[in-house]
Amino acid sequence: MNNLQRNPKIRWRREVDEVCLYIPKNREMKKLNNVGASVWELCDGSLDSKEIIEEVSKEFDVEANEIKSDVEDFINQLIQLDLLKEA
Repeated sequence: MNNLQRNPKIRWRREVDEVCLYIPKNREMKKLNNVGASVWELCDGSLDSKEIIEEVSKEFDVEANEIKSDVEDFINQLIQLDLLKEA
């Protein structure tokens, strides 16, 4: 997978332990928990999914292979919702 980038049309803000997304296309708000927020923030176009998994594993002190499928599933959901794209 190529580097991942947030959809620039999505407005978002970081709160204490989550990220709030505003999706203007359907005027919907979504909240991402702390792990989801970390993934979201790392999707700035400079990292691919493998690098994002490594960064999240360091941040939350867990083995990369333990979170790999969950993070990949989450990234795929964000891509399907048109919130992320491959850069």
